[in-house]
Amino acid sequence: MAIFKLQTTIKKSCIETTTYEKDGKTVNIESGYRWASYIIEAENADFVKQLDLTNENGMDPYSIDVVADGIESVELDMLDDQCWVDITTDGMDEDEEEDITSYIDDEGEYGLEEDGWEQIELVTELHGPLVVLDEDGNEVARGVE
Repeated sequence: MAIFKLQTTIKKSCIETTTYEKDGKTVNIESGYRWASYIIEAENADFVKQLDLTNENGMDPYSIDVVADGIESVELDMLDDQCWVDITTDGMDEDEEEDITSYIDDEGEYGLEEDGWEQIELVTELHGPLVVLDEDGNEVARGVE
């Protein structure tokens, strides 16, 4: 097996959306990051031929093993410099929405779990162009702008 790094090449190109649920109500927290990278363990570099590294619509790094053959694992390496957070809700009135937004501002996202909210989904999107490096830092493939 060989180790590769998939990373963003332009600022603000990683979005993580986490969805929490409690008592029929939903909270979505969208966090934007300037930079992101993921470690990919694969048989060889052939998998990059099956990836759309120019993808402007977003690529879920955790689904790469479904898209490309020869991948053993994909793990988060780094999310850097969170630059925005948007909170949306479903099933809440205006006062409840204001309360939960203040709660998240004060306690952070992990405070929701301590308060009985269950994380039901985590979606990560990397927007291209993306680059793949080998374990020595050599560029293996790059998406075009």
